Amino acid sequence: MLTWTDDPTIRHAILKRLDLERGVELLEVKITPHPKATPRFIAVGVLARIDHTLVARSLFHLPWSFEIGHLRNEIDEIAEAFKAARKDHFGRVFRGQLMGGDMQRTLVGNGLRGNWGKYG
Repeated sequence: MLTWTDDPTIRHAILKRLDLERGVELLEVKITPHPKATPRFIAVGVLARIDHTLVARSLFHLPWSFEIGHLRNEIDEIAEAFKAARKDHFGRVFRGQLMGGDMQRTLVGNGLRGNWGKYG
């Protein structure tokens, strides 16, 4: 089991997987433990730029102790959300539907604690 003290492992897993996505440039990965919350959790935020134009944010929570499979599933969901955001954004650019404030996107996903039920 991994915990918040495995910050380098979390960061490495995110960088390794998301750097493979076409056009994605990771700007920041922030990992914040919340030991006093009930239940205790780890907040993980990812900030990226897609094709030098679209800024995308993602945030998810991990349980206080978790398995690497849980982390990988969360990262895969971010990767899929990057693909969808990229397709939607550039589809709107080509259709001429892009507005000036549409250069940032908060990614949709499984919710902050969406996969907790799978992993107990």
